[in-house]
Amino acid sequence: MRWIFLLVPGGFGLLLVWGGVFGVMQQRALQRRGVHAKGIVVDVVRSRSRVVTYHPVVEFTGSDGKSHRFENSYSSATHESDVEKGKPVDVLYVADDPSNAVIGRSAGSISGSVAAAVLGLIVLALLMFFSNPQRGMSVVGSLRWVAVALIAGTGLAFFVSGSIWGARRYLLLHSGARAEGAVLNYLPAARGSGSMAVIGFKAGDAQQHQFAASTFAKYKDGARLEVIYKPHDPSVAVVNDFQQFWLGPLATTLFGLFFVFLGWLAYVFLKDAASDELSKVISERL
Repeated sequence: MRWIFLLVPGGFGLLLVWGGVFGVMQQRALQRRGVHAKGIVVDVVRSRSRVVTYHPVVEFTGSDGKSHRFENSYSSATHESDVEKGKPVDVLYVADDPSNAVIGRSAGSISGSVAAAVLGLIVLALLMFFSNPQRGMSVVGSLRWVAVALIAGTGLAFFVSGSIWGARRYLLLHSGARAEGAVLNYLPAARGSGSMAVIGFKAGDAQQHQFAASTFAKYKDGARLEVIYKPHDPSVAVVNDFQQFWLGPLATTLFGLFFVFLGWLAYVFLKDAASDELSKVISERL
């Protein structure tokens, strides 16, 4: 009979984990292969959950020339009248899968999906402890070293990635060609509600080239900026200022070092704890 009561919360936990992982995969696909299009709110649907909310239904024309519709579950309203029918919106969708689409300003945030997956894992962990506390403690003891390895490994991956990124920027700084660029306009960013500055410049081949630069503080329209680019591949170009050139590699490297340090601290703490526990067991047996 006890297992019947465990099935319901267990199923709920698994559903949260699956939904969170699926949401993260969808968002990652949008971030990697997202294409912008203009859409319009054509309908409103009511949620099926106990908490009543209303979601906009958006229609847009994809790159295939066909009309597509989707329910934007990432934005909601408490009243049906709060959703404006006929409102034009920016749509972000995966080119080869138009069913994977969201309203542009609600794209890029995976925090909700990650939170759902973490909550599901917490529910499953609590069930494991309540169903068999001894086994739960044994599993936790065996997994602690796996957790340390994951923390340190994540930090090492970020550190290596940031270092390679920084090395490439260093080589570009010393071997790249320079040109004067200008801010042409701004486009909605695939990630979050920010924007991408479109920079235009004329390379050594006398051709006009453009590239998008993410920016935390907007440049003025028409602002003149120095651009460094690869002479044999002008599509690889970066604005020559600290924010655009060095902030990304530096932040990634420092983030990796921080997690490596956390992994080292966890290793030292757990190693000392394991040594004390082993000494206690030996003393009791002697």
